[in-house]
Amino acid sequence: MPFHTTDISGLLVYEPKLFEDSRGYFFESYNEKVFKEQGIDLRFVQDNQSSSVYGVIRGLHYQLQPHAQTINDLPISLTILGGGVIGCEYACMFAALGVGVTLVDARSEILPFLDAEIVARLKAAMSKWQCNRTGE
Repeated sequence: MPFHTTDISGLLVYEPKLFEDSRGYFFESYNEKVFKEQGIDLRFVQDNQSSSVYGVIRGLHYQLQPHAQTINDLPISLTILGGGVIGCEYACMFAALGVGVTLVDARSEILPFLDAEIVARLKAAMSKWQCNRTGE
């Protein structure tokens, strides 16, 4: 069980399963179903954390039922914190589906380790889909 009780009444510690290899790591920091089983009932589907080593680009993640975390209705707008590879992936995916996306990142440039032409094409696509970005 990823939850541990503490000496403080009502306080649980969540310890997610970490997937780590030479490319970096990934874990689900929030999963609605898992938290609901512990009596934590929030309408927030899933949150992931990841980090890749320099030069690693991960691919698009796509799942089919019954393994997918499904959303019955798309949100009107969505704010994504972090303009790394996965943040940009989700920003583009939701923006292409018509969701108003704001990508928040403190860096002056997204994906600075990529070739400038690739970043320029990504930014053009994001602009076409009206994906707003802060930090520029």
